[in-house]
Parts: sequence; structure tokens; C-alpha cells
Amino acid sequence: ACCLVPLHVIQSTSISSVKEPHLEIASKDSLTVDLKGHVIGLAVSPDQQYLYVNCRSFVDGHVEPGPVVGPAIVSDVALRVYHMKSSVEWQHVQTLLGHRCFTEADQRFNIFLDVGQQFVASGAEDKNVHIWHRQSGARVACLSGHENVVNSVAFNPTNPQMLVSGSDDHTVKVWIARRLAVHASQ
Repeated sequence: ACCLVPLHVIQSTSISSVKEPHLEIASKDSLTVDLKGHVIGLAVSPDQQYLYVNCRSFVDGHVEPGPVVGPAIVSDVALRVYHMKSSVEWQHVQTLLGHRCFTEADQRFNIFLDVGQQFVASGAEDKNVHIWHRQSGARVACLSGHENVVNSVAFNPTNPQMLVSGSDDHTVKVWIARRLAVHASQ
């Protein structure tokens, strides 16, 4: 199993806005996947073959009430994994479960995730960081320590044993693995 402990806590500070570069899409080929829910975060795997999507599904039998009020959504977050065979062909391969959100459908919120070589991590409104093994789909850790919603996580690209999390408690926590599980057979 993956055991991480907080190393540093950093208080958030104001950062001036940065001008974003313009992006032009060269191809008109595209694929649309109706996830039947709110997409609240997504990330592409380092090998660029898999798309990970945090999604809160619509309540079964929902009726779309209109453009102002959205349909009811469940509190369980499904982290859906798609193999991106090409820009127009995707295959749903796995759904990772275990994290929750409670914000109402008509309120704006995001729960960002990150995908490393071996693990995928996500924040949640349950104040925890959740980590799954990419291949097995087993949840290997639930990291507590934040006092509010964990809305962002990121693996260190040069040190896979380090993960950072950002929270509405105005802190960033740096987590270091005591052990890094190579196989999630536990």
C-alpha cells in the first residue's frame, strides 16, 4: 500500500494573473462522449493513452429542468478511465470509486486530479486525497489532514514518491511516500 505523510504545509498567497497563450486546433475530427453527469475534473495519463474523468452522475430518471437549474447529481464521484485509441475512438476501461462531493448541481465546483506512472490521485469534498493504483484500480490510500475541500492534487513529475494537494482551507500539503507500492496486490 502507499503510505504518505505531510511534509510541508504552505499557506496560499495571491498570484497576479498570467496572460494565456492562444491555442488553435488543427484537426476538425472530434469525439463527443455523453457522460450523463457533471464533469468536474480530467487528466491525461503520462503515456497519453488514457483519459481520466472525475464525474458526478445525474440521479437515475432525472428530467432536465432547463438551462437555469441543472438536474440532480449523486454525491459519489466516478473516476472514469477511457483508453484513447485515436482522436475519434475511445473505450471505457475502468471506473474508480471511493471519493465524494456534496456541492449542489447548480453551484460551480471542480475537483482536479492527476495521473502518475503508477497511481492516479484526486481531491474530494470529503477533505481527503484519494489514490488508486492505475492498473488494478485498487484504492491504495485515503490521505486525511486538510480541514476543507481538497480541490487540486499533483504528482511531482521527477519524484513519483511526492504528491501535493491544495485545499479550500488555504493550504498546500506536500506528501512523501514512506513506501511506494510497485504492485497493488494488497
